[in-house]
Amino acid sequence: MSIDLTQICQNQNSFTESIELTQEAFKNFENANRVGIDIGGSLVKIAYSSSFECTTAFFSDPETNSNSIYSVNEVKKTVPTLNFIKFETKYIDTAIDYMKKNLNPLQATEDLKSVRATGGGSYKYKELLFEKLGIEVNKEDEISCLIIGCNFLLRHVPNEVFTINYDTLEYEFKPVQTGNIFPYLLVNIGSGVSILKVESDQKYQRIGGSTIGGATLWGLGSLLTDAKNFEEIIDLAEKGDNRNVDMLVRDIYGKSYDLFGLEEDLIASSLGKATRSLYDGPTREEFAKQFKQEDLVKSILIMICYDVSQIATLYAQIHGIDKLYFGGYFIHNCRLSMKFLKHGISYWSQAKMDCLFLRHEGYLGAIGAFLKTSQDLDHANFSWFENFAHSSTHTISRLKNDSNPFDRFELNQEEFKLVNCPLLDHENYVPDLIDLTKDEEARQYWLNCFEKTIETYEKQCIKSNTDENDQATLKRAGEFKKSYLNKLNELKKSPFAFGRLTVRSLLDLREHCMAEFQFFDVYSREKREENKQGLELLDDRLTYLENIQNIEQRWLEIFRGFLAGNVYDYGAQSFIEKQKKGHLEKFTQALNSIDESFNKTDSYSDLVHRIKSNQYKCVCIFVDNSGFDLILGVLPLVVELLKSNEQKVILCANSKAAINDITFQELVLVIKKACRVNHVLNDAFYKTENLVVFENGSASPCLDLSRINIDLAKAINFHRVDLIILEGMGRAVHTNFDARFKCDSLKSAVIKNRWLAERFKKFSKIENSHCIEFLKEDKFPVMFKFEKFLS
Repeated sequence: MSIDLTQICQNQNSFTESIELTQEAFKNFENANRVGIDIGGSLVKIAYSSSFECTTAFFSDPETNSNSIYSVNEVKKTVPTLNFIKFETKYIDTAIDYMKKNLNPLQATEDLKSVRATGGGSYKYKELLFEKLGIEVNKEDEISCLIIGCNFLLRHVPNEVFTINYDTLEYEFKPVQTGNIFPYLLVNIGSGVSILKVESDQKYQRIGGSTIGGATLWGLGSLLTDAKNFEEIIDLAEKGDNRNVDMLVRDIYGKSYDLFGLEEDLIASSLGKATRSLYDGPTREEFAKQFKQEDLVKSILIMICYDVSQIATLYAQIHGIDKLYFGGYFIHNCRLSMKFLKHGISYWSQAKMDCLFLRHEGYLGAIGAFLKTSQDLDHANFSWFENFAHSSTHTISRLKNDSNPFDRFELNQEEFKLVNCPLLDHENYVPDLIDLTKDEEARQYWLNCFEKTIETYEKQCIKSNTDENDQATLKRAGEFKKSYLNKLNELKKSPFAFGRLTVRSLLDLREHCMAEFQFFDVYSREKREENKQGLELLDDRLTYLENIQNIEQRWLEIFRGFLAGNVYDYGAQSFIEKQKKGHLEKFTQALNSIDESFNKTDSYSDLVHRIKSNQYKCVCIFVDNSGFDLILGVLPLVVELLKSNEQKVILCANSKAAINDITFQELVLVIKKACRVNHVLNDAFYKTENLVVFENGSASPCLDLSRINIDLAKAINFHRVDLIILEGMGRAVHTNFDARFKCDSLKSAVIKNRWLAERFKKFSKIENSHCIEFLKEDKFPVMFKFEKFLS
């Protein structure tokens, strides 16, 4: 059976050592109401639910005698959180003192009269917890906690699952079909090995294991080397060369054994070269000196990895399972162990199975124990997002000599359930176009981009405040800047810290850091003013289009406007520069700033033909920016689609603010104002309900279609959407460029970034890629990618 490896050889009094634990570690612990804990001999993992209060925007109809098109007020909102912290067991005394000091007495409900605990240390420290906190410790089954925790992470934390590249040792993150996580094997390598078959939340069993596990490496390493602890044994193994002690196929046959497909570098016998007969000349001590300690321990580590991987593969084959997740302290942060487990699984399964790991595998027991305390709240049925600002960057990437004594991560509760877009072909869906963890050139470029623009956002944070000279505001803005730059610097060292590093995750990180210091919707004033300007021009724009008698010419002008509106993007430095020069004050300037070769593509002609022949019954548009983009770009397209009275349109906007993207609340108010301008919009919105508006569930300029608002997903099904339109660089390029749908789709964007335009030249998937020249003749290149669904 697998026992906590770290219980071995622990100093019974080591928990008296102390560290300084602050609010940074136990975030919002004063609001904690339920606690789960996993106490091992070496590490303590604590999970607790809490909440924090933040300021957000509330939009409403304007006050009487106001020139504004709508009012923006600040409101307080409570955000439920799940918090997780991990630290060495020797600091448990200090941690409990901190918990006692900071726990709000008013929160001491019945839920906090006891905690659920797992791990061997839950017995050892039971009295300490009761004595200092007055909390009764209820011991929970370790295996069930591991499985409950694993199921939760697989369902709720994006970029949780990864494998490792055998040659480069880089992490490769894998998408998870959250609605289809079963069945799988969980191979937990502690002192020994437990292999758990998981078929559902309620149905699981231990189907086998091995006595050869982490303690085997620790024990043999202690006997054969001078290493003082498990970490030193791993350090030695990383320096070793097992070929100096292992007997390879070529050592026996002189070359490969081709008849049976045995390559010459294959290990034939672990430690085979260390054999010694009675008649060998040297003494035992002299003989042992021939072998380096690091080579010996490397051989042992590989032997254990190959043994475990073969047993796991056999169990997987017997039970017909192809998903194998590995966890346990033996693996924790050790790429060497992952490498040889991966190689073993690939070898024994003939590359039919993948060896998978979890980014937060060390928290499984604590998460499981916590969820047992809160079964009545059913946390698993909510949706959560990882708050990067409140999470450590070294969960799977701890650097040697890292002095940080704790590791933490935080999940914030979404306001509604997030689900797959029902028309998404989600089998192999990966939202992001470029994986910055793999593409070093792209990673350096984008990290530098975000670093260079940080002062712009610091100034905007200050500007968004009522009193721009308020010292508290200036301080908060400076702290935001410092926090974000620190995270970027950490990501330069450990780009996989939050999973797959992408443009989307860097944008999310910036929003999270701003929210940490109470900056929200920092462009709300600018958006409101531009929405007002757009509404003032809407009637003229619609009249102009209506007067174009040639239907082909009208559709061309509609799509020119649709694309031109997308120029107004505060997230694009090229737009900011042109705006400062006054080059985009008028919409006609934007119309003249885009390349028009898109209308010469098959994509364009195919789409217009289908629209003109009324082939679509319901069009779902994921909109992008406020102001001219929405009002002069998107709404004229919507009006033309609605004219037939047979077509429906769903407009989807962000649930929360990001740069100058329009939010759902703003969209509703703008549509109501636009209805006063145009009778087609008015009839569709108020009478026939052929125009409906939904929030998409996102708080980002990008869009993960595997996590959209459940109400929107239901509407897509109910209204039988047959054309999806994704607008803008964030939703159609940085994310969803390769997305496939079970209906027709249009992905369109103005490319406002020179580096990305250069990359796009190489993309054969873009019909007009040869036309993508950044600001050639002072025009922005355009992506217009229409894809027909082939059933």
